[in-house]
Amino acid sequence: MKIGIDGKPLTIPHPCGLQTYTVNLLEQLAKIDKKNTYIVFAPGQVKIPKQNNFTLYIVQSWLPWQLSLPWHVRNERLDIFHVLRQHGPVFISHPKMITTIHDLVPQSSYPRLYGSVYYEFISWYTQVIRWLTLKKSHTLIAVSKFTRDEIRRAIGVK
Repeated sequence: MKIGIDGKPLTIPHPCGLQTYTVNLLEQLAKIDKKNTYIVFAPGQVKIPKQNNFTLYIVQSWLPWQLSLPWHVRNERLDIFHVLRQHGPVFISHPKMITTIHDLVPQSSYPRLYGSVYYEFISWYTQVIRWLTLKKSHTLIAVSKFTRDEIRRAIGVK
């Protein structure tokens, strides 16, 4: 199988949980799977396993990731595409898109921006992108039971 992975979390400039999850996922896949082909899509040079079945696909574009990635994914004719965060590329129309959700935390991480037009826009944008990503995904992976319940509420599934 030809499996695409959204490697954008690998470009986060500071160490964080999402980046660590992505690195560990790739390392573990490399250990257990030598058969499937993995294409890691990233907006720049990132570190991926040095193994014949792993390829780095650098997406160079002046367009935002949400707009540039879908075109490249479509051209690769993947069997599965795995998005590793809740704000996936919503313009991808892939029948087997899998999305891992770590949490549904709002933009509350930026209290200094509360009340600003920028904050309100980003908050609205993130909610829309998250909802579209959840709806377009064939399969959702929740990292905890709490997150699973939050996802169910967000998309109206019992």
